[in-house]
Amino acid sequence: MVQSENILKVENLYVSYDNVNIVRNISFDLKKQEFLGIVGESGCGKTTLLRALMMLKRRGNSMKGRLLFQGKDLTKFSEEELRILRGEGISMIPQNAFAAMDSTKTISSFFHETVQMHSSQKVARKDSDRLASDLMKKLLLQDTERILKSYPFELSGGMCQRVMIAAAMLNSPKLILGDEPTSALDVTSQLQVIRELELLKREYDISMIMISHNVGVISRIADTIAIMYGGRMVEYGTRDDIIKDSVHPYTKALLAAVPDREGNISKGLPGLPPVFEEGMSSCPFAPRCAYCQKRCETQLPEDVTLGGRHRVQCFRAKELQNGTA
Repeated sequence: MVQSENILKVENLYVSYDNVNIVRNISFDLKKQEFLGIVGESGCGKTTLLRALMMLKRRGNSMKGRLLFQGKDLTKFSEEELRILRGEGISMIPQNAFAAMDSTKTISSFFHETVQMHSSQKVARKDSDRLASDLMKKLLLQDTERILKSYPFELSGGMCQRVMIAAAMLNSPKLILGDEPTSALDVTSQLQVIRELELLKREYDISMIMISHNVGVISRIADTIAIMYGGRMVEYGTRDDIIKDSVHPYTKALLAAVPDREGNISKGLPGLPPVFEEGMSSCPFAPRCAYCQKRCETQLPEDVTLGGRHRVQCFRAKELQNGTA
């Protein structure tokens, strides 16, 4: 059950590359044991947001706003504090686990380096092996002794991804970030990974933020869903708010693109996501929106609260909600 206390609070977050904002004025709260799913097309700023939450910066990258993790502002952390945070506080499951591992080192070495790099304490190799083996067994991975002795290329893609989930849990973090952890897998392996994420949700005292193109995956495991477009959260709410009572035209288009039970697929959404540039001051979805008005092309909509945690960035939100648009 989701508890009420916030573990993460994001306030007016902007992330830019070479002075162009990619993440634009994002605010949300994440409660303890809550799973937030973030959905959107490629190029909407999802991965940039996730990297910002880990305080990972690249050349030309800047950030403003507040990131409060367990009440502490991450933007004020030292590099040493961030090193510990990225293990004992927040950890990440990458999109491609095999690419994230060193193919010249065993899985045992990978686990040991992970726990050593992001822990405040020294851990012996035998102890990290024991911790990793116990955790893999809890995550329903079999023959853990063989896995520890294996190299990444000796494991399947699905197995590598499930090992990465275990590695993300190794330092007992409070928040896990998932960067499309199922997108590089076949359908069977995706199901295995989803089941393990569901197990984490049931059995461990953690919160999670997961980004994906797959609305079906997100709707299965998320308590709350955010829809990203043009670097902004254009709709945000509970799973039912988004799946059953969505309002924003972009959210509706994403849901309509999911094949139905007979396998029928919609025509899709014409056009492409916006190109990020300086001075983006209009609704980013306006060029593709069937409900676009003149002001949508010249003004930027702010949040409209529709009840509870459900909010939408659309000038016509109320009309769309009551069916009068």
